[in-house]
Amino acid sequence: MNGMIKLIALDLDGTLLDSDHGISEANKQMIRTYKKRGCRFVLCTGRPFIGITAIIETLGLEGQGYAISFNGSVIHDLASNEIVHNRPLPFQDLLEIDRLSQKIGVDYHIQSTAGIFTTKHDINVHTAFDSWLNKSRINVRKLEDLHSTSINKVLFVSEPAKLEQKIAEVPDYFRRKYNLMKSLDCFFEFLDKRANKGTALNVVANRLGILPEEVMAIGDNDNDVSMLAYAGVSVAMGNGSEKAKATADFVTKSNDEDGVAYALEKWAN
Repeated sequence: MNGMIKLIALDLDGTLLDSDHGISEANKQMIRTYKKRGCRFVLCTGRPFIGITAIIETLGLEGQGYAISFNGSVIHDLASNEIVHNRPLPFQDLLEIDRLSQKIGVDYHIQSTAGIFTTKHDINVHTAFDSWLNKSRINVRKLEDLHSTSINKVLFVSEPAKLEQKIAEVPDYFRRKYNLMKSLDCFFEFLDKRANKGTALNVVANRLGILPEEVMAIGDNDNDVSMLAYAGVSVAMGNGSEKAKATADFVTKSNDEDGVAYALEKWAN
């Protein structure tokens, strides 16, 4: 694989970002080094696009290439600032998920290209955290008023222990119909079945004329598995999930130990 990597896909939380949600100088410098060598970078995250614009600017990626957000549901062309790929959930699916949330007793909110939406005036603390983390405005709406909203993700939100119990109550029907994933300990996500990071990364690579074997992907969690499986060179973080580590070709240091910089230096050459 040496000398063949042309596109590097980076997850953010738990990967490029440390535990304080910052990017180390070592990681920044190594990304600059590989940009000078002609490598393209694509951020590939579960966050909404608005939650990564500052990171795009910090890394000097604005105005070029693509960004994958909402766990592969949306792709932005950074040159035109237009959405070139979008896999939202139909409104009827939202109604179905709403009924499930009421049945098992768990709060939820919607992530959209237009912000965060909830039907509750009493805002869940985890919804507020999502708003803070991604700089997304919370919009309170009646359920029936969301029919024209781009529903990119629906997130069940709760304390980690309680959420685990609620996840266990989700019927197999939903597991077959949707792409379900746990992104953070307090978030359980419903996406379109076709929406995942691997599929989105394939779209980006095709647009750039880059083959899978010329792609490197670095991630830490189960929602990164599809892109780790797609990439010719795949690296899981030292702090990563067992599933991510089992899928990846290599395991690097943790996100608090400049794991991205270490991976690039060791396996992207």
